[in-house]
Amino acid sequence: LSESPDSETDTRALLNGEIKYTFGSRGTQIFFGNSIEDLVSYDFTSQIGVRQDVGRAGIMGGGILFTSIPAEVWKDPYVTNVRRSETDRTAKGVRFTWENIMGSRFDVQYSYRDISIDSENSGTALYGSGSVGAYERSLLDREGDHYKLTGEYTFELDDRNSLKPQVSINSYDLDGAAMARDSVGVRLTHTYKGERYIFISDIYLTTEEADKRNPIFNKTWESDTIGLGFSAIYRNFMDVDGLNLMGNVAYYDVDANIAFYDANVVMSSVSCLYRF
Repeated sequence: LSESPDSETDTRALLNGEIKYTFGSRGTQIFFGNSIEDLVSYDFTSQIGVRQDVGRAGIMGGGILFTSIPAEVWKDPYVTNVRRSETDRTAKGVRFTWENIMGSRFDVQYSYRDISIDSENSGTALYGSGSVGAYERSLLDREGDHYKLTGEYTFELDDRNSLKPQVSINSYDLDGAAMARDSVGVRLTHTYKGERYIFISDIYLTTEEADKRNPIFNKTWESDTIGLGFSAIYRNFMDVDGLNLMGNVAYYDVDANIAFYDANVVMSSVSCLYRF
């Protein structure tokens, strides 16, 4: 419990897609699936919703969010000396967007998600010890609500290059006050669009702090995260119209004041995208 986590490697195959239908005369679009914007940032949330062009005011949208691929987490992360058991973490909620606000390149997005864990047993292995009783276990509950507000502006540098700064505010209003936390993050994304290639690179910084002291470590969880990402898209792969080859690589470093929550993550993927 006093050390940083050991390394672990995982490989998996994923199948994602998005279906859109636009009513041209009405400026209305319905959609379902996983957007390319979410996939590039490794967000595998699925949604079904609608977007509406409201003229100079911009494009407004709303959707229902749900987990298409559950994340695997530990039933009790604080088990030691024996093998820990896995369980599924899912989320459902809503997302609202307002793009091209009043004819500008400014976009705002708000989302709410209800986080559920099939078997939430945090602190069970330590129950009855000097530091963890029934109240302390309740402080470690990871289920609850997640609110996120994001604002971003796209600067078109020239015909091929754009720069997009983004600010996001997260509030994890979780059932366990030691897990509940607020965070503020900034992201800067550069996009280059060539005739056959698209390159997307970004840097992400965030800081967060929990609401109450963690009873196991006798500290209030604080952490700073830095992330780097790069994506490359090759259009019309093998000269097939609509077939794109995409590669992604990302690195995240989480530096926490509690070593147990430190993390270094490297992710990479290769995908084929076909647009009908």
